[in-house]
Amino acid sequence: MSEFVVSARKYRPQTFDTVVGQKSITSTLRNAIKNDHLAQAFLFCGSRGVGKTSTARILAKTINCFNRTENIEACDKCESCESFNSGASLNVYELDGASNNSVEEIRNLIDKVRVAPQLGTHKIYIIDEVHMLSSSAFNAFLKTLEEPPQACYFYLSDHGKAQNHPYNIVSMPDI
Repeated sequence: MSEFVVSARKYRPQTFDTVVGQKSITSTLRNAIKNDHLAQAFLFCGSRGVGKTSTARILAKTINCFNRTENIEACDKCESCESFNSGASLNVYELDGASNNSVEEIRNLIDKVRVAPQLGTHKIYIIDEVHMLSSSAFNAFLKTLEEPPQACYFYLSDHGKAQNHPYNIVSMPDI
């Protein structure tokens, strides 16, 4: 019997071009990468299933790619892309804020932030459901979020002091 994979993961967009219904956001992010003008933190917010985490993952992969395409997409062939695709990237961390919402979890995250990127130039933390952090945990995280180390970026879904990218509901013509 083959391993069951939830359809949202099986069909998750892998490039900016495959993110449905969010052209203004993907264009903004591509331009930021192209012009080397990335904010230290982004807030992705919107309804469930509109591509917030997928976009954060694509952005993380693309900024660490060694051979981006002319269209500002990850090459999928370099060492950084291959480690990301296999889930072994040392520079991209995903954290579920709903499950890891204590001050202790955030202190562990802050300790990791201090370590320089291992492969590539950027360290990225994707914190999903960041609004679920306890007040104490968010307060512990706030200083690091406001003043992260040089090559460290945070992509948050739903809360915080970050560049806000509201997502649209995907319409039938987009599909």
